[in-house]
Amino acid sequence: FTIPIPPDAPPKTYRLQVGLYRPAGERLIARDAAGRLLGSALDLASFKIEERIASADVPTQDSLTIARHELTPNTPSAGSPASLVIYWRMGRERLPDGQIEIGWTDERGQTWGAQRFEPAQGEWPLSRWRPGDALRDIYRLRLPADMSPGRYTLNVGIEGQERLKFALGAVEVTRANRVF
Repeated sequence: FTIPIPPDAPPKTYRLQVGLYRPAGERLIARDAAGRLLGSALDLASFKIEERIASADVPTQDSLTIARHELTPNTPSAGSPASLVIYWRMGRERLPDGQIEIGWTDERGQTWGAQRFEPAQGEWPLSRWRPGDALRDIYRLRLPADMSPGRYTLNVGIEGQERLKFALGAVEVTRANRVF
């Protein structure tokens, strides 16, 4: 069952409720198995509408785009974790299942720390994405400890989809943190 959400719905957390009515339009009161009053509506789920994505900072592709991304920290250290949030937007074309590939490319073209992830932590594979779908996905990255400090390009791609490669921009990687 599809419930349309208006495109101008404000960002906030919403509740999905269900209620029962008599044919004449009178709302029925729900009770549990023991006869206790539950009210005139039952909560089925809650969902959050995020702030609308207004602009893209990555060139668009035919079937899939990255509307926005956030890297934390924005100047990561070699050997340390980083978090990458990607706001995906599905185009007109559907995709087969595949993993998300993320890696760092140095100025000589060598790729460092390539990692693969299931979209939405395996809960929402690419083949289920429909045209117009938007998805916020979080990737927990670990930079290799042997990366030299310097400028790297953060790259994202879809496994088996050569035309769906995204260069998210230059990132300055700092020296590995050392604890003595």
